[in-house]
Amino acid sequence: MDVLSEIEADNKPIIRVFNKIDLLPNDVAESLQYEAACLSTGSGGATQNQFSVAISALKTTGIEDLVATIEEALMNLLVWIEVLIPYSKGKDVHIIQEVGHVEFIDYRDDGTFIQARVPESIANRLKSYSCQGLNVK
Repeated sequence: MDVLSEIEADNKPIIRVFNKIDLLPNDVAESLQYEAACLSTGSGGATQNQFSVAISALKTTGIEDLVATIEEALMNLLVWIEVLIPYSKGKDVHIIQEVGHVEFIDYRDDGTFIQARVPESIANRLKSYSCQGLNVK
């Protein structure tokens, strides 16, 4: 944690991966997998953005959990946007679809309405299209 703090990365998600659970008896491995999942705090715990997962890289046990945990950690880095983008700005729609996670999209008379999670830099770039907090139907 000290090293992460020194390089100013201590505010990023941390995923603790406990590997080699294939060397443990099955009941102990299952218990460790459960305990690792309980250690994860995501965005709701006291220490935010800390995740844990127990795997066996050799036997590929828990790999699905690892991928899901990585996806969850990355989602926490994205910010919510609600935007109405004019059709003349199709590149911006494409960027959202490429780098974000689109929750809802609607093609309207005045442009493309999108609710999505995107990196903060993209959200800042699209602020002029924001309709967050507005009652846009």
